[in-house]
Amino acid sequence: MAARVFRERLAPWACFGVAAGMCLLPLELPITQAAHGVLARHIGDPYILFHPLTLIVVSLTVAWWTGRENPCWRLEDRLVISLILLCAAFTAGSSLLKHSDMNLTFRYLYFGFGSIVLAFVLFRSTRWQRIAFRVIPWGVLAWLILLLTSYALFFVTTEVYSSRLPERILALRAPGDSLSRTALFFDVAGNVNKVSNYALVLMVLLHLANIRGFISKHLYWVTQALLIVVLIITFSRGAFSVLFLLALGFCIAAALRFRRDLGAAASYLSLATLLFLPPLASVSDGFFREYWANLETVTSRVDQAASLGEQGGDTIVFGYGVGNYGEVVFGDPVKGTHNLFLDTWANGGFVAVAAMAALFAVGILFGLRGVAVRWSDERLVGVAGLLAITALGLREYDIAYLYATSIGGFFVGAFVALALHGETREA
Repeated sequence: MAARVFRERLAPWACFGVAAGMCLLPLELPITQAAHGVLARHIGDPYILFHPLTLIVVSLTVAWWTGRENPCWRLEDRLVISLILLCAAFTAGSSLLKHSDMNLTFRYLYFGFGSIVLAFVLFRSTRWQRIAFRVIPWGVLAWLILLLTSYALFFVTTEVYSSRLPERILALRAPGDSLSRTALFFDVAGNVNKVSNYALVLMVLLHLANIRGFISKHLYWVTQALLIVVLIITFSRGAFSVLFLLALGFCIAAALRFRRDLGAAASYLSLATLLFLPPLASVSDGFFREYWANLETVTSRVDQAASLGEQGGDTIVFGYGVGNYGEVVFGDPVKGTHNLFLDTWANGGFVAVAAMAALFAVGILFGLRGVAVRWSDERLVGVAGLLAITALGLREYDIAYLYATSIGGFFVGAFVALALHGETREA
């Protein structure tokens, strides 16, 4: 009797913990840059206990224990979980075989594959999905305010070679040591490419929260406007290209739904318009267009990928093990290939990258089949998100950036779950 009363009293706190963790997750980059950096230097690996992902894991576990959440896996759920676990298992095996740093390996498994599983579980539950859509936008808004405030300080206080806005924006792309050490923006942002990647997928995710009525119109439009500003000032050509393609895709979706559901068509067109704005801004000035024409980084990425194809022996099968590629090539274990799928191969070998590719394929194919059979906004957004991450993954997207962040993997799991919508479980 006493145990049952204790569980009943604990259940609301477990729900609050999950909600708080998801609200804090968009702030993961500045939290990792600041608090976790300090904690890691003073207490070492236990800093993971203070991460928003850990708060969600612990709270969700308590929620299951109190009986408020009872997962019931379907065939497609088991397939997705099996692919993630297969990828994780071969990554762990490759790291053991190649004598990788076990600390980095654990963090990669936890923040990367652990976050994918966690997000998939949360977004396959109607109850947790609703909570996520209600609290995540507030965390996003707080992150954007912090990010843009630090950028405003950078803009006002930092001397660059020109006072023109385009030059000052692109100064963030190659700040140099003196600039990056003095600007608070870089401490808050962590990495401008990661910021642009997350801002892009958040625009799509927030659209679904809006049309489902989980957030207010004011919050939606303010957040979308700030995301557009962030995308412009971080100026990622990869993100601009994906935004343009997504906008075209949602225009096609609007055309397909025009006769049957005028409201849905209008919402897709409004999202397409928002997605078009950053790419249009990126070609609005001659200095911007000149930067677009500079393909040095693209060429270096292609050369780096080509060099990986020259590897032989057991490396092509088992990879390098977590952290070993960066150690061998750059002398820094946290550096990778700048490619999600090549990173997965480098860390876990051929089977790991095949499982990761299969995970994306399952989500996209199930989602497209579902949209063809019975139209669903969740499926469409899920497929759009997975296609966007697939394209971004060819450049800078990472499921566990610096082996210390989880929001990249969280988005993967969330979009796979949305793509499988239609069999979403009531909790």
